Amino acid sequence: MNFKIKFEPVKRDFLSLEEIKIIASKKLHIERLDQVRDVFLFCCLTGLRYSDVSKLVKDDIHTNIDGSKSIFKRTQKSKSIVR
Repeated sequence: MNFKIKFEPVKRDFLSLEEIKIIASKKLHIERLDQVRDVFLFCCLTGLRYSDVSKLVKDDIHTNIDGSKSIFKRTQKSKSIVR
């Protein structure tokens, strides 16, 4: 009865487009680091968590009416569907 829930706002910093471009253009000499960078950028640009990206399968990618592609995925953490 004496328990109270406190919500503290979280300040999130976001990368600017310029910062994303710098990371994307960075030349790395180790193939594994290239892959890590690419997955990181994919997460940044889609807003998906790494845990969700690591479980993406071909069936999660759908073709829209206009021919563009979208990801429809049930998230691991919240179980909600994201597009």
